[in-house]
Amino acid sequence: MYVKIFIIGLMLFFLGCGKPPVLNRISEKNIFGQITQMNQEKFPSTQLEFSLKWLVPPSLESLSTVEINFNTNLPKQYLLEAEIVMKEHGHGSSPIVIEYSLERNSIKLSELSFFMTGKWTLILTVKEHNQTIDQWEKDIYL
Repeated sequence: MYVKIFIIGLMLFFLGCGKPPVLNRISEKNIFGQITQMNQEKFPSTQLEFSLKWLVPPSLESLSTVEINFNTNLPKQYLLEAEIVMKEHGHGSSPIVIEYSLERNSIKLSELSFFMTGKWTLILTVKEHNQTIDQWEKDIYL
């Protein structure tokens, strides 16, 4: 009886719930290093290049804010949508506030709510005339 409980406990410990398994877990320092120091990124189809700068890093304690800086102005016919989701759990978060700069070369996403630990995915979608033309994703572990 105790052996079964011990084995189940070990399985839960090593598998995690919504997090990478213990043996593959990245240290928190590395995770936030990757988040705050992101390199140039690129949408695969439109080839729009951008970088992310976390003004308020992802955390459970407060709403997060990220700034997206494009290398060129975002064409006026393009609209950017953003969401954060936990694919493994089949849910997202509350709506994100999106603010465009006047020149459309930067966009601020605010009120990102990471309300539980685990693997979140930031999804940015470019739309033209209400049709998705490109999408970019990045996993974030809390």
